[in-house]
Formats: sequence, C-alpha cells, structure tokens
Amino acid sequence: MPIQIRRTAILDNPPVGLVPGQLAVEMANDPPRLWVGVPALVDAAERREVGGTNLLPPALMGAQANLRGIRISPTVYSFSVSNLIVRDADARGLTVEGTTSLCDLNVIGENGRDQAVPFTSVLWIQFYWIYNDMTKVLATIASEALPAGGGPTLPPGFTHSCYIGPIRWTDGPDGLIPVIIRGRRFFYPSSYIRGIIASAVASFTEVTVSTAALVPENADEMVLFITVTGFASWGHFHVRLEPTVTTLLIIAAGLQQYSNGQVVFPNINQRIFCMTDGNAFGWIYVTAYTISNGAI
Repeated sequence: MPIQIRRTAILDNPPVGLVPGQLAVEMANDPPRLWVGVPALVDAAERREVGGTNLLPPALMGAQANLRGIRISPTVYSFSVSNLIVRDADARGLTVEGTTSLCDLNVIGENGRDQAVPFTSVLWIQFYWIYNDMTKVLATIASEALPAGGGPTLPPGFTHSCYIGPIRWTDGPDGLIPVIIRGRRFFYPSSYIRGIIASAVASFTEVTVSTAALVPENADEMVLFITVTGFASWGHFHVRLEPTVTTLLIIAAGLQQYSNGQVVFPNINQRIFCMTDGNAFGWIYVTAYTISNGAI
C-alpha cells in the first residue's frame, strides 16, 4: 500500500479522515506530531486512537513483566510488577510503570475486595491490578469475578485492570492458601501438606481424582508430584488424563518407593484418572498451576 503524507495545520487532530497507510503531520503543535493511519476509530476530541494497535484481545486482561506474589497473612498478599499493560472496558491498552501493592481482604475497595461483604463460601478469589488514569495510581483488588465474567467491580476513579490470577480461599483460619507467584506460575510451598490430593485406589479400578481444591477452573496446566510404593512384588500405578488411556505409568518394586519427579499436565476439567494393579499405591501432590495472565 503506498504511503500518503498529508500536512495539517488545525487543532482538530488526529484527522478523522486519516486512512490506513496514510500519514499526517500536525503543525499546529510545538513540537509537530506525526499521526499514522491505522484500522481504528479515532477520538478527535481526546486526540488519541480508540482501538487499533492498542486494542487487546477480549480474553487478555493485560500483560505484565516480572510479576511476583507472596502471602503475608491469611488475608493479605503482596504483589509486585516492574511494568504492565492495563486495559479498560473497551479493551484499550495502556502501559504503566509497576509497583508493589498489599491487597488486604479486610479492606473494601482499592487494595482490598470489590464487595462490601466479606468473602464466604467461595473456593477461589481472583486478584487484579487496577489503574486510575487520572491520578496515575496503580493498586490491586480482589474479586469473585473471573475475567471471562467481566472482571472486578472497580472503585471510583479506576478505569483499567490487569488480571493477576486466582488463589484458593478457605473460610477457616487458613484464609488464603499460601502460594508463591512467579509470572504465570503459582507454586505451593513444599511444606504445605494440603498438596496431597489422592492416595491408594482399589486394584484394577479406575477412579476419578478431583484437583478442584488445588487447581482453579481457569488454570492452563497443573504440575503434579507422584510417589508410588510397591507391595511384595512389582506394582504398577497408572495416571491418566482421559479414561482408559494411560498417560504416565510408574512401576515400583516390592516394598520400595518411587517418584516420577514433577510432571506438567494440562488442566482438563480439574480432574485426572488413576488405576493400580493391586501391587502398588500412590500419592499425588499438586505443586503448582499456571494461569493465562499475560505475564512474561
């Protein structure tokens, strides 16, 4: 496509008539500005694009670099990021400088929860970065709403958000379960015993093992650590993503314990299938899960 250059000398810029592949040099400002035509609507009053190259896919709540997170207390998490792209309700992206933020579930609004009443009877709490484009404040908020469900209810003045991810919640004294966040990966500490999700199964009987208590529904992957102990003879322990089709087979000698190390499985409906030949039993731990949150 040939590039056309057009000189403009009025303040009504960017020019509404600018088409893809066309340039316009705005001489009414000091210094002059160069506008590039893109396939987007143009807001002449605000002198900026609406959409086009800054239009993010609806499923992406933003992008972020060096995302970190750790539990401070049962109701408080610390999040940090070096820089990120937040988006508004119209999917317009905005790059902002990162920060460190404490999100406290006892607080309502900015750096707290997005609802007046405390969280109860909910398995997973969704955390987000939120941004006020007027005050340039970057904060966090906790919500029951997934990105696909519209995301959090933003406090007054906040216009943009970026998804961090889900963390398991319990109504008891544990509150938010400890995880260590590194980008899109959420790790359970090795000392956290609730990583156990399965034990022995009956011989030659395939059983469904739910991972819903430790793997959120929107997780892309889950990282499993599996140990198997054999009885008097060689035993076989089958792990399956789909019924009847063995994905991983661990063989254990009599009275010996074996481990496969850590294996990454796709999250399919928050469950796996297990079967043993009767000469082995096993334990399955969830050690991590991954989330599509735009982290790099």
